[in-house]
Amino acid sequence: LSRQLGTNKNMVFRLLQTLEEAGWIVQEDGPKYRVGMLPFRLFSKSAKIGVREAAASPLRKLHGETGEGCYIAVLDGDRCLFVDHLDSTRDVRALGRIGGSYALHSCAPGKILLAHADARLRDEILGGDLEANTIVSITSSKKLRKELDQVLEQGYAVDIEEYTRGMLCLAAPVFDATGRVAGSLGITVLTLYY
Repeated sequence: LSRQLGTNKNMVFRLLQTLEEAGWIVQEDGPKYRVGMLPFRLFSKSAKIGVREAAASPLRKLHGETGEGCYIAVLDGDRCLFVDHLDSTRDVRALGRIGGSYALHSCAPGKILLAHADARLRDEILGGDLEANTIVSITSSKKLRKELDQVLEQGYAVDIEEYTRGMLCLAAPVFDATGRVAGSLGITVLTLYY
């Protein structure tokens, strides 16, 4: 170390003592040192992973157990955006795709994201035109507000043929380290199976 740093051995020894006292390194038997736990504790707190990476394992598990179309969605302005999607393994299937963008009020992942969104976005959606995708789509602000309250209470959202006829969707929130909803994990099945 002394040669690498271009300084004398006494200075290196004092630096090692300072690093050891601060918890950055730990002295082992003899003149050997190893990195301590302090760097791990400090840097693991600030490590940020995206919702896609955080929810990848639960997504694969859900897909493996059900064989249905499963996805991860995030809020993209006033839309729901799929950032990961695994297709159904059934012969007849509902297709989704990464990059698919959907109205918040009429799909299960969108309802999760809208229910947990800030008041400004909720008010904007509730005060706007709620387009009907099917005959059972929610188009009333009052009914949507009640649905969002129910989503918050029960912890998941359901879309029963609201976005597309013949499809049922169920979604749950994905929380970040601060407790905020960072995305939604969901599943789509076809009604012809039920």
